[in-house]
Amino acid sequence: MQNNLYDYDILCAIDVGLTGAIAFFDVGSTELLSVTQMPTILSTKKTKSGKDKYELDIEKLRLAMDIPRNHGDTCLVVIEGVHAFPGQGVVSVGTLLEQKGVIRGIASAFGYSLEMVSPKTWQAHFQILPPKDMKNKVKRKAWLKDKSREVATNNFPEFSQSFSKLSDHGKSDAVLIGAWALEELCT
Repeated sequence: MQNNLYDYDILCAIDVGLTGAIAFFDVGSTELLSVTQMPTILSTKKTKSGKDKYELDIEKLRLAMDIPRNHGDTCLVVIEGVHAFPGQGVVSVGTLLEQKGVIRGIASAFGYSLEMVSPKTWQAHFQILPPKDMKNKVKRKAWLKDKSREVATNNFPEFSQSFSKLSDHGKSDAVLIGAWALEELCT
């Protein structure tokens, strides 16, 4: 880690992905200011099965990330350092890495500093470690989502409504990425 969190006014923590989210923290008070779902729009394309497809709403993401700069605040952006895993579909990997690039580009254009953290690092920090004998990928992923929501609810009870639905796992991940950064980047 290169950045000292005390050099910034605002921490912007992002869980990358179309089901991800953005969380803003006040560095001085360590207060969670807001958490919102990643902005998406309906794509003109459909899935192979004919279902609606969504894509990143880059303009709304840019507007959200511009809030600290508009208030004259310095900002550190911490994003999940996602990468391709064996067995993932080409389209989903491409979408994820494209979104990571868009976020990095916006952060750079605004003059924000950027840190990346691996999912395993922030999850281990909060002891979100699935049982070793849980080999089924679908069950493992569901377990991680549930546990993330539980830990975020316990650590930020005033935002518990934000993590109440299964689909809110992106919000809980973003908040925990930010909480990890608040504890680990203060050197």
